[in-house]
Order: sequence, then C-alpha cells, then structure tokens
Amino acid sequence: MKDLPQAIKAQLEQLKKIAKFRLSLKVINNRYYVYEETGEWLKDRKQSRTISKYIGRITENGSFLKKKIRHDNEIEKAEALITEKGGQVLWNKKNVRKESKIYVNNNIDEIDRKLLMILSMNGRATLSFMGDQIGLTVQATYRRIKRLEEKYGIKYILDLRREKLGYNRFLGFIKFSERIPSITELRAVLSKYPKINFAAITNGAYDVVFYLTEETSDKAVDIIWKMESQSLLKNYNAEWTITPISSNYGYMPIGDEFLETLKEKVWHRTRENRALNPGLLTEREFNVIKELNTKGSLNFTNIDKKFNFAKGTSSYTYEKLEEKGIIKRTTITMEKLPIKYVAVIFLKYTNSEEYGKTRNEFLREIIQYNSPTNKYTIVGDIGSPHSIVLFYPILKEGELDQTMEEIKSRIKGVVVTSLIISTVLFGSLCYRLFDNDYSRQHNLLIEMKEIKPVAPTINYSNIRSK
Repeated sequence: MKDLPQAIKAQLEQLKKIAKFRLSLKVINNRYYVYEETGEWLKDRKQSRTISKYIGRITENGSFLKKKIRHDNEIEKAEALITEKGGQVLWNKKNVRKESKIYVNNNIDEIDRKLLMILSMNGRATLSFMGDQIGLTVQATYRRIKRLEEKYGIKYILDLRREKLGYNRFLGFIKFSERIPSITELRAVLSKYPKINFAAITNGAYDVVFYLTEETSDKAVDIIWKMESQSLLKNYNAEWTITPISSNYGYMPIGDEFLETLKEKVWHRTRENRALNPGLLTEREFNVIKELNTKGSLNFTNIDKKFNFAKGTSSYTYEKLEEKGIIKRTTITMEKLPIKYVAVIFLKYTNSEEYGKTRNEFLREIIQYNSPTNKYTIVGDIGSPHSIVLFYPILKEGELDQTMEEIKSRIKGVVVTSLIISTVLFGSLCYRLFDNDYSRQHNLLIEMKEIKPVAPTINYSNIRSK
C-alpha cells in the first residue's frame, strides 16, 4: 500500500514495532482497519490457514483506536480498566473464576517427570530400567508411558550429530521492505530446499527465520542466492542474512526430506575407494538412520526383516553409530504441549568483559525447566550480529516479558531483543525434558565452582536400548 496517507503509514509502522504478531491493513469505505494475523497448521489437510483478528482502526490524523472489548462481568471490566491505566491486578483470581485446565494439566508428578526425562535422554530405554527408577512394575510403567504419549503427543526421533557427517548449522533471516510474500509463497520457496530443516514467519526485526544444515558457508550462501534470485521471492525487496550457529544446547530435528540428501554421504566400495572414509556412511548405516529418524522407537527386528538383514544386525549397527558419535541418542519431542507461541531471544554482545562477570547467571538461565519441558529448545552463538540466540516456547501469558526483564537485570554486557514466531511454515522444534545434570552448562558451572557436584538424578549409564 504505497499510496497510504503519511499519518496512516507512520502509525501502522509504529504498531508493527510493538506487535507480537503480523499486522495487516484493510481499507473499507475510506476507513483504515488493522488486523492481527496468526497461522494455524491443519494436519489433516497438510496446509496452513491464516486467522485474522480485528484489533482497531487508524483515524485520518494517524490516531489508533483500539477495538472496544465487551466484558462478561464487572470483574473483567475492572481488570481491563486497571490494566489500561497502567495498574496491576493484585487480587487472587482463583477465588474469582476457575483457572484454565490447560495450565493445571502442566503440573506433572515426580513419576511422570522422571519418565519424560528418561525418554528424553534415551527413548529406547527398557521398561524394566524405567520401572526400577520410578518404583513401579513393568506393567504399571507401560501404562504410565502410554498415558504420557497420548497426553503430550510424544514422538520418538533420533538426535543426530550433524558435524560427524561433515555438516554445519546456519541460521537465516529475511526482512522484507514494503511488500511481504504470502504464507503460501514463502512455504513453496523455502520448502523446496530439503537442507532447510525449519522455517517460520516472525514479528519483530525480521519477517522470516530459518534453520539450515549445509557442509560449508559457500554452499549455504548458494542456497540463499537461489531463493533470492531464482524463485518467487525475486520480485520482493528484502535483506537476507545467513550466519553460522553453534550447538550449545538443544536439538533441531532433521526431516526425512533431508535424509534423502544424505545419500551423498553413503560410501560404495570401488577399486579406487576400498576403505570407508570418516564422515561417510555404509548403506546399512544409512538405512538404519533413515528408518529410525522420525520413528525412533521402531523395533530393530522389523528393520532386519525389511532389509533382509541377519538377526541382530540393526541393533549392532545402531550401537556402532552411537560409538562413532553420529547418533547421540534416541530422544523424544512432545507435539501436544500447550504452547502459546515461540519466542526467539537475542543477547547481543556489547561488552565481553562485563558479560564474562555474569556468564554464570546465563548458564543458570539455560538449564532451567518449564514443566513439562526444558525452558529453551535451542541455545547457540551466531556471528552476525555476534549474539546468543535462544528459542523459547511460551506456555503462559507474561512469561516472555518476565524472562527478558530477568535477563536484563542479571546478565550484563548484552542488549536483549526478541522475535515472535507467529506461523511455522514447516519443520518443528524439539520439545523434551533433557536432564540438565548432564548438560554442558551444568558441567561448566561445576568447573567455575558455582555449584557443587552431586549425584545425578538418574544414572543413565545403566540404560540398555531395547
């Protein structure tokens, strides 16, 4: 909308800077109405749906008039008035109306917490091992796990080390100027490249964020160039950023589409190439990885039968892949968590010396839990701009603002900003309950003498994969 009056355009830009979701403007009878747009993924149709919500209108002089909200009772009216005037509601809402069941269901008992933690650390742990840890019989343990699988939509996946196969991780951002492509256009372009594992529309300094796995930065840049110049997006003015991201914490799942490109890493014996080179896979290893990547609990016997392997071959191959470090573990992701949205927080370095003094506070921040999952799904360093990036699933209203204020007050030498993921184009994040007693951050805190070493919650060294 290039022909918008300057006052309208200026107010719209101001609203976009503070909005948590994408905004659109509709002109009806010479009036300017503002809508908030969010996305919903329809699994049965395998397509997305955009949901528009009217939030107010902009007057001719550039003033924004919020939509009037009707309240069901006097209490809601009072709350709205107090909040509008900058006050804070202090009464106990539990005595006024029932809390949403979605939050009550987040409270898990110690047995379920241990089971989720064990499955996150080794999704192929035996029922007998888990039963010993929680003090239940095998049958009772099985029933508990089935209930958790249904409640949280648990999916078993492989936690693969990309670097062992010669791959690096990259984080990409797109900022469009003036016109922004539709969800359909963005999904069509980005999903064409199987090495892009995850892509989402965001609100904030960038319009799109994506996670890319590639061998070199040159190859990563080639993908960006193709999207920028040889796709539907060539008709849009935009700034593109691609930067390496370290793997400090968490895991980004790899889709089966990416595994098809992994065939280039499969070794075939020839006269000139008799020995298996590091970074390559045997065909048997590739087949085991492919079968288990998104079906991590699949029985090894079934894999043996499918590929006519001798009995026990798949189990042996899996163990060898673990020894090589290619498979870190079988883990889980929970697809039915009551997540309101995902935020991407940036801690941009401004003074390394000051940050170093409070680094211990940041390490403590990473290894917090947010029942029934870890607080952060991914934490890594990026080079442009030199920052720490955290992917943060928000389960309750106000969590993001509270966390950002805590980070600002406790961690020095950084500037804290955030993006809001409004629509996932494709891919998914890994939501699990990783045992942070085994995290790199926990070990660093011990080395720094910030915490005392204690016996881990669970001894996973005794786990045997089923």
